[in-house]
Amino acid sequence: MSTAAKKGPRTGTNKSAKGSIVCAAPGTDAKRTAASSPFTPATLLEVPPEYKQQLRQAFDKFDDSGKGFIPAHEVVVALYALGYDVGSAELQQLLQEVGAAGAESIDFNDFYNVLVLKMSKKESKTESVRAFKQMDRDDKGYIGLEDLRSMSDSLHMNLTDDELSEMIQFARSVGYHTPAQGQSEFDARDMLAVSETEYLRLMKRANVY
Repeated sequence: MSTAAKKGPRTGTNKSAKGSIVCAAPGTDAKRTAASSPFTPATLLEVPPEYKQQLRQAFDKFDDSGKGFIPAHEVVVALYALGYDVGSAELQQLLQEVGAAGAESIDFNDFYNVLVLKMSKKESKTESVRAFKQMDRDDKGYIGLEDLRSMSDSLHMNLTDDELSEMIQFARSVGYHTPAQGQSEFDARDMLAVSETEYLRLMKRANVY
């Protein structure tokens, strides 16, 4: 896995450059302030407990050193597995909005906040379908391990198949799994794929459209 300079642990509430308080992930002592946060408590409370647990597991997969930080650019892989094709500029904007502008490494609070923030932004169903088609480059009807590996390689990330598989498992668990198009119920390949139907269900559950 690629290495990055580590920043010191964050304590208390996270603050952006504008002084706004950013909601911290569950399990922290940071206070939530509805008026000044880019999120609202209601939005965070809509996140199911199993979703939060999957986010924690996904973060821990990237944090192979166990230090509590991961390279900031690796959040792109998690977003990609969720169906978001996020470029460098948009990632930096998301990091800025959660108070982590310019950070080379992020902790779990930042990771959690970036994903929740992105999933809270409204998009049309047409845009969601278009995003899926862009990721499903061979028009297979599902996003598979090879799609994630191609994306990872294009961004010069040194991610293992286990790490990429974890992202797919996360997307499947959040979106309620259905067999990918053209696959039987017992196809082993089905364990490493997110179907278009499942992807759109995930987007709708996240209030993307």
